[in-house]
Amino acid sequence: MALPDNSDKRFMRIAIREARKGLGRTSPNPAVGAVIVKDGKVIAKGYHRAAGLPHAEIEALNKLNGYAPGAV
Repeated sequence: MALPDNSDKRFMRIAIREARKGLGRTSPNPAVGAVIVKDGKVIAKGYHRAAGLPHAEIEALNKLNGYAPGAV
């Protein structure tokens, strides 16, 4: 599903907000946030909590038990 540009920006802002939660704890990796969206709605979020722990995408997918058909 193609989303309007303003939705992309909104979801990116959410991902950046998530990433900020990990600032100062992820070195040497960057602080990263992830948002999983389905039908224009956020269904999961995650962030890289600390170096050596799962990255943001895995954090978000784990909240969905790894099951996110049709999501982006």
